[in-house]
Amino acid sequence: TFAPDGFEFLIQDRYEECVANQKYWYTDFLFDTGIAAVSEYKAILQEKFQEYYTALVMCDPSEFDALYEKYCKEYLDAGFQKILDEKKAAYDRMKK
Repeated sequence: TFAPDGFEFLIQDRYEECVANQKYWYTDFLFDTGIAAVSEYKAILQEKFQEYYTALVMCDPSEFDALYEKYCKEYLDAGFQKILDEKKAAYDRMKK
């Protein structure tokens, strides 16, 4: 077992929780082509996500909404919009 002695029940509890919540799971859409923008922007977007996440968690609550809006725009401008556009185009091609 992977649980420490006396805590074996945690594995069963976790399994039961997963089964109970399975109806809420979803799988990411599988495209029939690679999304080049993901490869191109993945690293910078990961860095920005970590930076923005930390800043939003640590900011004064009164600053949250303004920072969130600012970071959303910056994230889109840093390449996420290109990813979304490329995914939409690939999805539209697959629907035909």
